[in-house]
Amino acid sequence: GDRIWDDRNANGIQESYEPGLARWVVELVDDFGTVAGTTTTDANGNYRFEVVVPAVYQVRVTPGAGYVPTYDLDGTATPGVAQVTVGSSSTNNDVDFGYRLARCRIGNFVWVESDGNGVYNAGEAGLANVGIIVIDSSNMPVASSTTGTNGAYLIDNLPPGTY
Repeated sequence: GDRIWDDRNANGIQESYEPGLARWVVELVDDFGTVAGTTTTDANGNYRFEVVVPAVYQVRVTPGAGYVPTYDLDGTATPGVAQVTVGSSSTNNDVDFGYRLARCRIGNFVWVESDGNGVYNAGEAGLANVGIIVIDSSNMPVASSTTGTNGAYLIDNLPPGTY
């Protein structure tokens, strides 16, 4: 066992400021595909299995809603699954998984609505230096930007939500 953490900068390295992810379900699956054990991460994102039979196992993580993988111990093509060989009288406490919340983007174009039809038409000029504020469902500002010289803007790295 070991830890599932919130890889806030998505670099696949556990930094001291990145918290563990609590209450995530982790399964230990034997080489026959049978679930040999199930546990839940603690408040620090730690988990542990006591294995009686030495064998090759898979550790499978059920990610929380909106999370995407950033680190997987064995780097296989199956995120959230790591293959682990457990020998007699051995301990393996480095089966870690990093996840982060999927990020969203909001952006488009602010223009001069010269013909009044409410639809952008070719030739209508973009507006530069217009302030854009993203407000969450609690009516709190969470991000801001300013349109570029052509009227375009992009606000990146927002958590999933209603804005």
